[in-house]
Amino acid sequence: MTIIRKPDPRRITIIPSNPIFKPERTNFIKGAVGVNKTGKSSVFREDAEGWRSSRIPNLYSDVKYQVVGYDPQNVFGEQRDEKGNIIKPGLIDLYIELDDPHWALRLCELRNCLVILDEIKDLMEVTGGRAPKGLLRFFSQSFYNNVDIMWTVHNPILAPNAATSYTTEYYIFLTFAKEGQFKKSIPNFTLVTVASSEVNEYVKKHGRGAHKLSSEYKGQGFPHIIVNCEKQTLQAINMDKEVSNDIRDFVPIK
Repeated sequence: MTIIRKPDPRRITIIPSNPIFKPERTNFIKGAVGVNKTGKSSVFREDAEGWRSSRIPNLYSDVKYQVVGYDPQNVFGEQRDEKGNIIKPGLIDLYIELDDPHWALRLCELRNCLVILDEIKDLMEVTGGRAPKGLLRFFSQSFYNNVDIMWTVHNPILAPNAATSYTTEYYIFLTFAKEGQFKKSIPNFTLVTVASSEVNEYVKKHGRGAHKLSSEYKGQGFPHIIVNCEKQTLQAINMDKEVSNDIRDFVPIK
């Protein structure tokens, strides 16, 4: 006599019907575009501080979260006041050397970290302005390696395709880039161009703003717009604008 048992629901493995099922993206690749003194690095510093504080060490895991970066302006380093007192600790654990032609290949070996490339075009000078070997692999595999990335550039035409092809969010500050330069460099150029136009117009009327700890701060932070490429949305920051999910509804607050 054969006894047929009902399967224990606790032991059933559910296989997604979609064979190319992928988990929801939790990692990010943020790119900031803007000229000098518009707040790109300062805003990313705040984001990096949030990233660091949210990575709490787990006593039951050997995962070690690190911040790796190229930081020529020491924005992400130790911050001191006029008297030399430390007001903010440094964020970067490992520094990327400017004269290392293999820096992108070394980044491919990283896991569980935040990589900051503050002015990514500087790092490409060692390879004659061309994207170094391994850069495309680094960006394309960042999700699988649990690596988050922040990169900045003055003009979109200077950003490598390896970066723009995988960027999930753009932070658009004041920039003198033309529409054709966005179109040539960024896949989601329509959204980014709208954001750039709005930011430029706002800064023209109200100024570039300043960091809240700066002596130049007068209640106005750095105006910029965040372009979410996946959700196709715009979010205005430090601007008297409100943004809906449809770029056609990008209107001033009444």
